Amino acid sequence: MCGFIGFVGKTPCPQMVLDAMSQAIAHRGPDEGTVMSSRTRDSIWHVDIAFRRLAIIDLSRGSQPMADPSGRYRIVFNGEIYNFKILRQALQELGHELHSTSDTEVLLHAYLEWKEDCVSYLIGMFAFGIWDDADGSLFIARDRFGKKPFYYTLTSDGGLVFGSEIGGLLHHPDVSRDLDVNSLRTLLAWRYAPGPHTLFSDIKKLPPASRMTWRDGALAIDQYWIPPDAHIAPPAYAEADPLPAFEELLSRCVADRLVADVPFGAFLSGGLDSSAIVAFMRRHLDGGELKTFSVGFGHPDYDELDYAREVADLFATHHTEVIVQAADIPQLLPRLTEIRGAPITEPSDVALFLLAREANKSVKMVLTGEGADEVLGGYPKHWAEPYSLTYQALFPNWLRKRAIDPVIEALPFSFRRLKTLAKSMGLNEQEDRYPRWFGGLSQPEADTLIALPFEDRPLDHRLLFTQEQTSPLRQILHFDQVSWLPDNILERGDRMTMAASIEARMPFMDHRLYEFMAQLPDDWRVRRQTGKWILRKLMEGRLPDRILHRPKVGFRVPIDRWFFSELEEWVEDLLLGEASNTRQWANIDRLSELLKQHTEKKQNNEKILWTLVSTEVFFRTLKPEMSKAQETKPILIEL
Repeated sequence: MCGFIGFVGKTPCPQMVLDAMSQAIAHRGPDEGTVMSSRTRDSIWHVDIAFRRLAIIDLSRGSQPMADPSGRYRIVFNGEIYNFKILRQALQELGHELHSTSDTEVLLHAYLEWKEDCVSYLIGMFAFGIWDDADGSLFIARDRFGKKPFYYTLTSDGGLVFGSEIGGLLHHPDVSRDLDVNSLRTLLAWRYAPGPHTLFSDIKKLPPASRMTWRDGALAIDQYWIPPDAHIAPPAYAEADPLPAFEELLSRCVADRLVADVPFGAFLSGGLDSSAIVAFMRRHLDGGELKTFSVGFGHPDYDELDYAREVADLFATHHTEVIVQAADIPQLLPRLTEIRGAPITEPSDVALFLLAREANKSVKMVLTGEGADEVLGGYPKHWAEPYSLTYQALFPNWLRKRAIDPVIEALPFSFRRLKTLAKSMGLNEQEDRYPRWFGGLSQPEADTLIALPFEDRPLDHRLLFTQEQTSPLRQILHFDQVSWLPDNILERGDRMTMAASIEARMPFMDHRLYEFMAQLPDDWRVRRQTGKWILRKLMEGRLPDRILHRPKVGFRVPIDRWFFSELEEWVEDLLLGEASNTRQWANIDRLSELLKQHTEKKQNNEKILWTLVSTEVFFRTLKPEMSKAQETKPILIEL
C-alpha cells in the first residue's frame, strides 16, 4: 500500500515543488520515498514522479518506481494484487524472468505481456501508472470498484498533474484551487461529491474500472468492467443450493487477503460482516495469533463493544478497544480534511482514523467488512426501494405534500429512520431518490441552502446504467457500487487508514463475489425486511444468534447528541461566527433554522449539519477559491 504523485510537462517539475507534493502524501508510505525523472526522446515532455512506500510484500525488493529489464517502462503502483503468485507462474511459463516475490514486478510484466488488457487478469485493489520512455506515454488504471484513488488535472499546455491524493496535487502551481460550485451543491444533498468531479473544478477522479492514457497532451479514457447487477437479469430461482459455493468463494477471498510479510489483524464492529471475516480468518490462521480492534463512543445507544467482545472471545483474538470522545472531532477534523482533500463526509471517518492509529501500534494491515452491504443488500433501503413505486401510486404527490409530509415532519426527534424512509420513497426520480436514502436532504431542499449560481449538471450516465429487465433491488445496488462505494465509503476507508499508515483489505470487495451474487435470485440477498440473507444462513451455528439477528446499526457516531451538548458552541461558532466561510456561500437564515431545529430537538438534522460543519473545515483547511463563483449575483432557491 503506497502513494504516488507526479507531473508531466514541457519543463521539469521544480525540486521544491516535487518535494512538497511528496511530503503531502508521506503518511501513505513512511517506509521509503523515491523519485524518478525522465523525458521523452524528442525532449518535449518531462516526467517527474515521487513515490511513497508502505512495505507489505517483499520488503527488501519491492522498491518503486520499478523498471522493466529493458529500461523502457517504469511503474508506480498503489495497492495489492492478490492473485500475483498465480500470475507470476503464468508469466514465467510465457518466458518472463522475474527476480522478486513482489506483486509490483508481476504487475509490470503483466503489462509487458498483455498491455492495457492486463487489468482483466488482476484480482485486487490498485491504481498504477506505467511510463513508456519510448513513446512518452503514461498509462493509468484503477481497480474495478475504485478502492485505490487516482486524481488528475490537465494543465494549460497539455501537461498532467496526477496522484493518489488531492492535497498533493494542490502543491503544484499549475493546479487551480477554483471551487466547483456544482459539486458543492450536490454535496449538500448527497453528502459527497460524485465522480468524476471533486470540489475543485479542475481536479477530476479517474472513475473506477477505468483505464487512462496520456500522450502528447491528450487524454483517452475507457471503462473495462461494469458491475454485473447492471446487466444481468435475476433468475427466478437457484438451480442448486448456493451456500457451499458461496462459502468456498468467501473463504478464498479472505485467504487471498492474508498474504503479507508484516503483522496484520482485523477491524471488528461486532456486526455480521466483520464478525464473519474474523470467523474465516480464524479458520485460515488455525491457532495463530489474531488481533482485532473495535471502537466505541461511551454511550450505550451507539456502542457495539459488547457485541465485538463476544465475537473476540468466541474466536480467541487479542482484542483492543478505542473510545472516541466529542473533543476528538474538532481536534482531528482539520488534519483529516487535508488528507481527504474534501469535506469529511461521515463523522465515522474520525472514529476510523483513531481505530487505525491504535492498530498501527501492533500491525501494518487489517481486514475489514466494507462492501458486504453493497453486494448482499444490507441496508434498509434495499428492502424498501422495491416498494417505492407502489408507495408513490398509493399516495400521489399532491396527497403527500398536503397530508403525509406535514405529519412526517411533525414526528419527534427520535423518528429519524422513519422520516428518511417516507421522504426517500416519495421521490419519483431515481437520481433524486437513490442519494436521498443516505442524505440529510433532497436536492431541492439542499438548494435552499446555497446562495451561489449553479447549473443542473447531468449525472455520469454510468450511475444509472441499468437494463429494463433489471430488478429495483439490482438497480439501487448498482448505484451503490458505482457511486456510494467509490466516492464515499471507499474514499473514507482508504484515506483514514492511510492517514495512520496502515493498509485495509476488504474481502467482500472482490469482483468474483459480485459476479457470483449476480447469478442468484434476489431473495438470496433480501427476504422481506431482512438483508444479507445468504450470509446470515451461512453463518448460522458459527456466530451467536444475537450477532446474526441484531438490527442494522452501521458505524454511527453520537454526533446528533454532541451537536446539542458538548459540541453545540463549536458548531455555532464555525457556521455563524465572524470567521465563517459558510456565510459567503450559504443562505444563513435557512442554516440558522436547521441548527435551531436540531439544538431544540425538534428535528434530527445531524446529517446536513455535519455536512455543513465538515464543509466549513474544508474551506478553512484547503482554501478553495470562490472568486469566480461570486462574479455572478447569488441565486436563492425557495421551495
